[in-house]
Amino acid sequence: MELALSCDFRLASDRARFGIPEIRLGVPPGSGGTSRLTQLVGRGWARWMVMAGQEVTADRALSMGLVHAVYPHAEFDGAVDAFVRELLTLSPEVVGLAKLSIELSSNLDRNAARNVERIANTTLINGDEHHQGHRPVSDAKIKGI
Repeated sequence: MELALSCDFRLASDRARFGIPEIRLGVPPGSGGTSRLTQLVGRGWARWMVMAGQEVTADRALSMGLVHAVYPHAEFDGAVDAFVRELLTLSPEVVGLAKLSIELSSNLDRNAARNVERIANTTLINGDEHHQGHRPVSDAKIKGI
């Protein structure tokens, strides 16, 4: 669970269950289990999972913001593969700067956060990815040919 909390994206099978069992071992979670969980799902759900040691189903995890998507178990591997393949079509530089912008902006006021966005965009505005992104998409590309 703590490893999943450190990931950018969390996808789950409908059979998945999530829990933080450390309370039953006599210690609170370390390695970000408490802080990351609280940031993702809020204090109420973090208390439910950390202090009460309660597990949640995949559907509950989706509704509380712990996972981004839930897929039927039989379709899970294919869905994850499709998601990863889509990510691989994106520019690593652009995705990296988007991630950095999100991380830096999360604790800033609106004006400072906008400045982070401006810096990221200024860095990429003359790059190939930006110019290719503004080209019309051909019918062949849309159909996957």
